Amino acid sequence: MFVFSKTSSGEWTEIQKLTPSSWRWAKAEFLHGNYGQSVAITDSMLAVKAPFDYGGDLSNLRGVTYIYKRGRDGKYEEMQQLSTPEGEELRVVSGTDMAFLDNFLLVGSGTSKKVYVFKRITGGYQKVTELTASDDGPDSMFGIAIDGRGTQAMIKECRSDSSYLFSYEGGAFREKAKFDGCNAALSGNTIVAQSNPDFAMSETIYGGPVFWYDLICEPV
Repeated sequence: MFVFSKTSSGEWTEIQKLTPSSWRWAKAEFLHGNYGQSVAITDSMLAVKAPFDYGGDLSNLRGVTYIYKRGRDGKYEEMQQLSTPEGEELRVVSGTDMAFLDNFLLVGSGTSKKVYVFKRITGGYQKVTELTASDDGPDSMFGIAIDGRGTQAMIKECRSDSSYLFSYEGGAFREKAKFDGCNAALSGNTIVAQSNPDFAMSETIYGGPVFWYDLICEPV
């Protein structure tokens, strides 16, 4: 994976190339554990997922997320390997299935139908819980993509064309709402959702509704 930095003149320059430090061939030699399938980044941290990676000392738990910390020179140094197992029948799917939220890192596994939650501690990240959908079906791919802001996360499940809003409250993440459409985004207190079945061809125009929601406080 290549890391680029923007110069003072506005140009992007390659500053580093990252490769997995611990892996073995999985399905085929060209996969390299599929290192770099998805990434999440902050000003100081970088997470890189390798869903086919066995991770050496992580035994047979296929699925490793590499954590890097940014140094003063702007380059990233490996800090930790997290076990993020993908299940026995791994299917490569598109989506950004990782997100940093405040002191947490959320890593989705579409084939395991769950999202692993890691909390930042001294020296790294520690797994604290797993998130699952309240009504996922046998073909669910819950966790295929995650859109997070602050203490809230929008977790997508594109097999049933749904999105779930989770919020960190009272020391735990809780499911707060479900939306039709896996094309959903969270910004501040606003959610935008679009369902693929709602889009259709009408004469020469292809389109459909996009729904906007405002988050409101519930009475206690």
